Amino acid sequence: MPVDLHKQLPQCDFFYLIRGKEREALNFFQKNGCKTVISIRNKYAKRRFERFLIGYNENRHELYFSFYNIASSQRIRHYELLLKLMYGKKISKKIYKIVYPNNYLEKFKKIIQPFSKAKKIIIGYKNDIKRIIRKIYKRIPDIDIEDDFFSLSYYKNERLIITGHAFGWMMKEIILSLLRMVKIRQVFYIGNCGTLEDLKIGQIIFPNNLFYLGRRKIVVNNILFPQNNYSIRHLSVSTPFVETHNFITENRKKYKTIDVELYDIAKNILNTNKNIKLGIALLVSDKPGKKENKASVCNEYYFQRSLQQVLEEIIKLVLPNESR
Repeated sequence: MPVDLHKQLPQCDFFYLIRGKEREALNFFQKNGCKTVISIRNKYAKRRFERFLIGYNENRHELYFSFYNIASSQRIRHYELLLKLMYGKKISKKIYKIVYPNNYLEKFKKIIQPFSKAKKIIIGYKNDIKRIIRKIYKRIPDIDIEDDFFSLSYYKNERLIITGHAFGWMMKEIILSLLRMVKIRQVFYIGNCGTLEDLKIGQIIFPNNLFYLGRRKIVVNNILFPQNNYSIRHLSVSTPFVETHNFITENRKKYKTIDVELYDIAKNILNTNKNIKLGIALLVSDKPGKKENKASVCNEYYFQRSLQQVLEEIIKLVLPNESR
């Protein structure tokens, strides 16, 4: 969030978290008697992310601040917690959520029609995977898609789709659309996680017991490591903002690792098609609650070495023999 906004936010009477795009946000303001006074883009993020809009209602003498272009309900929750952290309990009286019916996925459904014969998907580290396939197997994608809210590559002969994951904000919706339109047989997910125990940075884990805030559980037959009969208890949360010191202390004895995206993605995959083979690999990137943690990779060397290893192994599984 731009630093200058901190000067504007305390003066606002209401905050709007808007899932729609700029036109929808402006229409909403106009219908409520507001005039736009400031429009700010988040220059620290790529164009797919949120923008900020400040409007003033002359009749009521009220100042409105909105985050619009929000990609998912999870992201709305992220901003709710952010605003509460900034303003304390008072913010609960200021927040008013507007979730517009959005057409983000309609365009996506049309674009993926050429992918109808795909059988496999790899989620995560798309550019690294493309680089390895090009270098080792001399293959380039037949289709490359870069849009505001999704990024896909398709290898026609290999029947393989590769997609990145932008913090999981749109991934569960994209995966659901793909699974409903394409008869996928295998899904591989590569992501990061924090360690709640003393696992090493760059260590690769293959979780099979997934929890969401400790209340729900999914048991995954992880095809990347089917002998993994001992229980790796992995916890997913709605946003890193809940990872407070007390939260980490309370859950450290219950779970080994923690992330944001995995639970929802795995749940939607398994609920859509029970026969899909699911492979999950997570790389330990940080240590929540530790002084050395900076919400980023703590040791880049060990992390990149492990990442290269796991990507090469997964690519061997998904590419047919004639591609090698």
